[in-house]
Amino acid sequence: MMVNSMWLGIKNYQPDFCELTNQLIEKHRKKLLILKGDQIKKVFILWNNTEDEWCKVAPIVLTTKTTQIELCANKINEYSITYDTIVLSEEIEPSDMGDGEIWHYEWRLYTQGDYTNSKIIDAEIIELLFKTTTIHDKDNPENNGNEYEDWLLHGVGFELDSGYICFYNEFDSNGIELFKEKREEIRYITLNLFEEGKASANNHIHASGIRPRSGRR
Repeated sequence: MMVNSMWLGIKNYQPDFCELTNQLIEKHRKKLLILKGDQIKKVFILWNNTEDEWCKVAPIVLTTKTTQIELCANKINEYSITYDTIVLSEEIEPSDMGDGEIWHYEWRLYTQGDYTNSKIIDAEIIELLFKTTTIHDKDNPENNGNEYEDWLLHGVGFELDSGYICFYNEFDSNGIELFKEKREEIRYITLNLFEEGKASANNHIHASGIRPRSGRR
């Protein structure tokens, strides 16, 4: 049977997307903090053998000494974390592209960087500052020129004894970086700063909804 959805072609895998940072923290804080002291073993990506390229809409699989974590981004602010659902040795369902072409896939080791056997020091959630400007609002012209901004859920990062690795949203696809980006549009929320179910006073967790930055210019 052919399927068109990449993640539905992975047996037993179903992403569990969160749209809000606090939602992701509430669901996964305990499990992510348990990883402190664990060792990263390998990272796997889904490879499109037909096109000879990384299938970036499919989840990334991070294996540690004690568990397996499946990480997947969607749209511009959705992120999924699941555990131990993908069997890497199982064949991936091919995709029928509808024009007679069939795409075939396999799991491949992500070989960039030297992260193998690195110890996890801490886990953190990554947010991206999203900005937009209303150019033309026919129904509400008073909004024209208004700027809006909000911090969107962007990914998950791990401080390592040998460096850093993060898994993030490349705008409706998945990305991996081996360094911690330092710019004003990116912020990192360290999970051990939070009491269970309550944000630390030093880091505000908000419900993500686009909010106005300034009035009409």
